Amino acid sequence: MRSRKTRHSFFAYTELEPILRTLGTNRLIVCGFQTNVCVEAMVRAALERNFEVAVAEDAVATDGPDLRLTPCHREAYVRFDKLSRVVKRSKMVDEQEREQAILDVAAELLLRLGYNKLTMGDVAEAVGLHRGLVYLRFKSKDELVEAVARRELDRYAELWSERLRTDPRGGSVASVYRAMAGALRQLPLAGAIVARDEDIFGKYLRRSGDFHGRIEHFGTREFVRMMQDAGAVRADIDADAVAFILDSLTPALRDTFQHRREQSGRSDLPTTDAVVDALSQLLELGLTPSASADLEPGKALLLDLLSTLRGRHPA
Repeated sequence: MRSRKTRHSFFAYTELEPILRTLGTNRLIVCGFQTNVCVEAMVRAALERNFEVAVAEDAVATDGPDLRLTPCHREAYVRFDKLSRVVKRSKMVDEQEREQAILDVAAELLLRLGYNKLTMGDVAEAVGLHRGLVYLRFKSKDELVEAVARRELDRYAELWSERLRTDPRGGSVASVYRAMAGALRQLPLAGAIVARDEDIFGKYLRRSGDFHGRIEHFGTREFVRMMQDAGAVRADIDADAVAFILDSLTPALRDTFQHRREQSGRSDLPTTDAVVDALSQLLELGLTPSASADLEPGKALLLDLLSTLRGRHPA
């Protein structure tokens, strides 16, 4: 940005401050001539406005008293080579914080407005940034939604893993559903992703190659066979038949998720917790070898699968 200043401080009678606020900038590098007049006035004005200020020692000059002798500004006075390293680190932190703030707001608006009504302008306004800065990080609404979903799936897998580790019967097929239900109860957006919620994701679900198409479970047949090999599923059970039954039950389980329940308007639907509890008991009785079976290999397998899922969908 170029602007003409008419006073010692660049803040006086210019649009500098509102522009910096819009950009989300809170750190300034000051250089110029004269150190004891314009530079000092700029530093004072910036500090009064709660900006963090650094003065490049080898990018200022004066024929009067040196700014570095002014005690209140001594900490702002650094060499440019040191300053450049600090600014680089600060810029990285700022960009990461800004990205997370954008994702936080986009996730909240996605749940409230839905994909079809959501605009990049809504996100920019809610996060307090110029729309151009949002587009600078995410080139389109689809790219932003994809990033939101990836982060949510990562959180989902992490919470799912945590619940498996703390489940005394973690490592059985039943524990998968218990952990899943517990995680989804805390992450409504993850629930919308798993349920392929039309109200929330709308037209996005019709995109080819969207994230929904890449997360359609691990492959239930392979999963059940692997659990059988690990000793967490009875060896005399037909793994293919079990996988077929589990896949058939999944749509019914999705219908009990809160948003789906509200859409259907059905008051007779059991809660997700009730369905998962009943399903867990049936699976424990029908699939788990015995109450004394060693489920640690099954738990290790499940945690490894979830780790793979997180690696496939990084935040």
